[in-house]
Amino acid sequence: AIYTWAGASASHLNQLPGEVVVLPQSYRLPRQILCTALLITNRIQKRQSKEFNARNEEGEVQRASNLGQTQLIGRTFILFRNHYQGNQLRNQLMRGGVPFRGQGSALERDDVRKAVETDTAFPELPAALARYCQLARERHPKRRLLNPSVELLSIHQSKGREADTVVLDLTMTRRTRDSVVEDDEHRVWYVGVTRAKKRLYLLSSGNNAGYPL
Repeated sequence: AIYTWAGASASHLNQLPGEVVVLPQSYRLPRQILCTALLITNRIQKRQSKEFNARNEEGEVQRASNLGQTQLIGRTFILFRNHYQGNQLRNQLMRGGVPFRGQGSALERDDVRKAVETDTAFPELPAALARYCQLARERHPKRRLLNPSVELLSIHQSKGREADTVVLDLTMTRRTRDSVVEDDEHRVWYVGVTRAKKRLYLLSSGNNAGYPL
């Protein structure tokens, strides 16, 4: 449903004949996160109605204006809607020396990983990457650099996956914001919210350029 631009069609799927079976129990979503997800599904005009129960935990939903106000506990996804915002989040992680995988991470380079594994000097890197690698090494043990628990990725890339903590950046480009009345766009944000197993941070700078949640 979130890949209409690639030829998928939720409406076509919903019109196919056959028996509809709704699985009544979520084993991922605690109550607070499910409640947040329902705020989104209530905006979808054309959908197959589905009701299911949250798992028996409260969970956490909090708001933050920057990554410094979040706690990246356990396996963590930092999700963005548009590519440019992913770059801004990457820069914030780098300034904090946070080991992460995903968009633009220097720790996924073979030469950098080899230097970490062998406790040798990092290869010649652009200044910003060199500062980040050195800061990450100073602040975190080797195992965290080789296997970061934080992953920076788009909402679309997160489909079908889950994490203990999700930081969902609500920022959108103007073009994306103009399409927020469309069912497909609401479904994208539903996917972002429902990746979280324990805690969800809604990241917003306080301007009007974010998904209204």
